[in-house]
Amino acid sequence: MQQPEDDLTWDEDKSAWTEVVRSIGHRLNNLVTVILGQSGLGEATVARGHPPLEQFHEISVAARGIEKLTTELLSLAPRTTSRPETVDMGPWLESLLHKTRNSAPPGLTLEFTAPSDELPLSIVPELLETTLHHLMINASQALGGPGTIKIALREQSRVGMQFDTPLRDVILTLEDNGPGFPLEVIPQIENEFHMVRNADGKIGKGLAFVNAAVGRMHGQLRVDNKLGGGARVTLTFSGPGRN
Repeated sequence: MQQPEDDLTWDEDKSAWTEVVRSIGHRLNNLVTVILGQSGLGEATVARGHPPLEQFHEISVAARGIEKLTTELLSLAPRTTSRPETVDMGPWLESLLHKTRNSAPPGLTLEFTAPSDELPLSIVPELLETTLHHLMINASQALGGPGTIKIALREQSRVGMQFDTPLRDVILTLEDNGPGFPLEVIPQIENEFHMVRNADGKIGKGLAFVNAAVGRMHGQLRVDNKLGGGARVTLTFSGPGRN
């Protein structure tokens, strides 16, 4: 079983984000292709000398500029060979959090709860490690000082839609006792290009990269605010039921 790396810090992203950057670049390229196709059709159907023709031309020029930037973005994301592997989530997370605690900011407490039974799950370890690390950095910055981040792991059985197939969900939640998510951020979690400006005026990636990373591992991301204050992030990964 692959263990998390030893050199976790609280101010840098891991190279596993290159996979997410490449995924976003490809989706952006698909959008640009649609824009170019529609603007080209508009240019072909609008009579010359008609004002909308110039507007369609400007859209095409802008889209080609974005297409060039997308190519440059993809060139900055070298191809990696990260592959899924099955890990026992409890010990894997405990090892990750042990190393993270050693470099956590003063006053920040990390609490972890998990079932005692084995909880195997197929994940991309480097990518999930980076995802959790990024979420903990965000929570720490939102707290702005001493506070607590609670990480909980649990399993939930369910029945699939087809042929009553038994399935199970592995659910990982991160909660903090900070101010919670701004309400305008929650609907934007699926927008890869949404940026968040924090209290210090710094611009961050928000939850967009996290959402893309979880999606690459066939999981689901949900964010909400707890009653009484604090943010909650829930990661859900599905797998076959136990025998």
